[in-house]
Amino acid sequence: MRNIPLSMWNSYQRSLRVRPLATKTAAAATIFFASDLATQRLTRDDGERDGSAADAAAEEGDDPAYFGGIDFRRALSGASFGVVGTVYLHHWWNFLERLVEARFPVGRRRMANTVAKVFIDQSLSAPLYYYAYYVITNYIKPSGVGVVGEGATTAKVEDLSHADRLSFAFGRASDMVWPTMLRHWRGGGPEPLGEFFTHPPPPP
Repeated sequence: MRNIPLSMWNSYQRSLRVRPLATKTAAAATIFFASDLATQRLTRDDGERDGSAADAAAEEGDDPAYFGGIDFRRALSGASFGVVGTVYLHHWWNFLERLVEARFPVGRRRMANTVAKVFIDQSLSAPLYYYAYYVITNYIKPSGVGVVGEGATTAKVEDLSHADRLSFAFGRASDMVWPTMLRHWRGGGPEPLGEFFTHPPPPP
């Protein structure tokens, strides 16, 4: 029994070596889905999930995505982004490693290599990553009231067409991404430096 976690970890490591992208994608989707379910379970008594407790109860009664007080569509939106984000980061970080290695070889200029990767990643990739997160999650699980058409007619976002939901998701992402990035840049500290300093270059 004590060897089960170790056996699972070893199986994960073997799968990671043989099928790195598929393994990371499956792991990310599972983690995003499970963490959102856990968050909903821990916070649902606060009356803050998508509005008041009464609104949440009414929505649960009308929406088959709710079961046992849990919004599975919201968890699915996180898992969907876990797949997209992992595929993107897998290819982006491999490309970034090779790009910077050509200018600052890690064997001779490790700190310059690290600083260059952090600067490029945080200035170009991180905003795109967060923007994609908000677009995907707000499209799959929209909330609130949207403004539709030139006449500013209001409608529940859940009742909009797919095109209008996508427009709503892009609008929400545009509103949220830069405040998120400011918090990210202020609170990130040395974490990106440590991540890129210790991350090994990909195989040729």
